[in-house]
Amino acid sequence: MPIAPWNIQNHDPWKSEKLKFIPFHSWFRERRYRNNQFLLEEESYVKKSSNSKFEKLQNLSVFCSSQSYRHVDYIEFENPQIIDNFLAHWRSTGNQRVGFLIGKYEIDKRIPLGIRAVVTAIYEPPQSVHPKDPFKVIGWDKDPDEAHVDKLAAKLGLQRVGFIWTSILVNEAKKILPNRDENHPLKAGECETMAKLQNKYPNPWAKSLSGKFGSKFVSVLISGTKEGNIELQGYQMSNQCCWLVKDEAIKPSLKEESSFRARKSTPDTLYPDILYTDKNEYGFDVQFKADPTFPVLFFILSLGHGFPKKVQPTFKSQNFPIENRDKSSQSLNRVASTLQNRHGEDFFNALSDFHLLLYLSKQTDPAIQAIFDPLLKGVINPKSLPNANEVIQPLQTLLGKFKAPVQSSSSKRESMIQSLVQMGYSYAQANEALFATGDTSIEAAIDYILRS
Repeated sequence: MPIAPWNIQNHDPWKSEKLKFIPFHSWFRERRYRNNQFLLEEESYVKKSSNSKFEKLQNLSVFCSSQSYRHVDYIEFENPQIIDNFLAHWRSTGNQRVGFLIGKYEIDKRIPLGIRAVVTAIYEPPQSVHPKDPFKVIGWDKDPDEAHVDKLAAKLGLQRVGFIWTSILVNEAKKILPNRDENHPLKAGECETMAKLQNKYPNPWAKSLSGKFGSKFVSVLISGTKEGNIELQGYQMSNQCCWLVKDEAIKPSLKEESSFRARKSTPDTLYPDILYTDKNEYGFDVQFKADPTFPVLFFILSLGHGFPKKVQPTFKSQNFPIENRDKSSQSLNRVASTLQNRHGEDFFNALSDFHLLLYLSKQTDPAIQAIFDPLLKGVINPKSLPNANEVIQPLQTLLGKFKAPVQSSSSKRESMIQSLVQMGYSYAQANEALFATGDTSIEAAIDYILRS
């Protein structure tokens, strides 16, 4: 007997997995089936007041309830090295870091009507740590290259699919400590940021009055565990939270970091009362009114995450320095040393690095601009260029004057070891991995370490 897609959580294998949320498309089909409702509408909870005595006496209220569905069901990182490279900055400096997940959305075959966000790269905008709060990263939301990054991603058939940040606490002995738990997985400020980003990147939906509904934009938190390890957690905010944040009806509490604060109405604006259910001192579920704070837990949707069994990344290389870290690390000399002595498909595999492509796309040299789009075409599909040398040779010629001096095998090996150490691996690990892989590449060494 066929299973209704909105009822899969009551059947194996999803029942044994304790599926908490059904896919958005399953939820919509149930809505259409039971209520014959085809159009969705985003809520607005705030009203502008007037001189009407009746309107001033109105009592707006919103009941906070957990959302039964989610727009994305799973987050897949194409390559473990994507996370390793992102964490390398924290490992080398101790500073927290944020980034945007670049990728695409695909059908999730593990769950009927499910969707997964596939992450191909992490873009790191300009940022700095707040001078008074080491866990607060500032400046990332005022990126002058935002439109440029989105344009490059679109040319590659990709887009921003999410946000990622670290919140890793260590003691004086550099041991990782837990700073999250089941009752307080996220801070209200983080929830507000996630909601704002979901509002910024809405989900196109033809069956809605506005042409959009909710968002597929995901968020990933990297924090510590009780065992002293680092773990990833995927999240989204419920649509209700996003609408309340958009209306500025709620704000993060300054006194309770895991609570929102309901705004009070003013003579000009009517804000809703926030109602929610929680247990009282006797353990019974009782309805409360935010006075003025309330927990963020009602709004949090958890998402699974992982890596593919067989790594077949969109970007074949992960070796070029990442943007907005050390300003001197990205240069045409580095581009030249990356691409030198490369030909044909091997050349495009070395060029297949999001950070390298982003650096080249920002060059103002007319000669680079003239061949950049054909180069992208070769990165996407090397076989699509029958005369690849027509674009390879001009770039090789242009970069010829930037070629770095050839390193001896011993100095090259030491340089590779230091690069691995900067990523957080021990000297012994790096040395063993390079020896086992014949000093072929950093990528091969990392793959050996991860599989050991």
